[in-house]
Amino acid sequence: MLPPLFPFFPLFFPPSLTVKPEAPFDLNVTYQEKEDAYLVQFSIPPSSQTYLREHLMYEMAYCPENANWTMSGNTKTSTNVPFPLLRKEFQPDTKYELKVRSKPRNGFFKGSWSEWSASAYIQTARGVPEETSTLVHHDILLYFSFSPKLL
Repeated sequence: MLPPLFPFFPLFFPPSLTVKPEAPFDLNVTYQEKEDAYLVQFSIPPSSQTYLREHLMYEMAYCPENANWTMSGNTKTSTNVPFPLLRKEFQPDTKYELKVRSKPRNGFFKGSWSEWSASAYIQTARGVPEETSTLVHHDILLYFSFSPKLL
């Protein structure tokens, strides 16, 4: 006879503590000229909309296409959709890969991150030369002459 597993498992393990949402989908990225930012919108699966919609947080990851995510990736978290990303965070004339995932924020629901969504891509515009500031250097030559005092 096998020993009972009772000491290894809690008596009550509520499902609300083990939530793993489905991955967001349908990423759509648009550039908003007025805000000078990319606006990332996405959908969440219907199964998450019913109970979790108001209890999710999102993590957006982005890096240059074909770059190493570990070395070049940037992440940002938010509880809001759409997700704004400022243009100044990106290098000019570069293609970026973006993806998003969701997780219950601490509250009634707890759990782990969903899988990453399918990737979306943006191509940043060529860099416009920024105004260069002129730094003026003033070199001052000071000449000290010491002569011993004769008494």
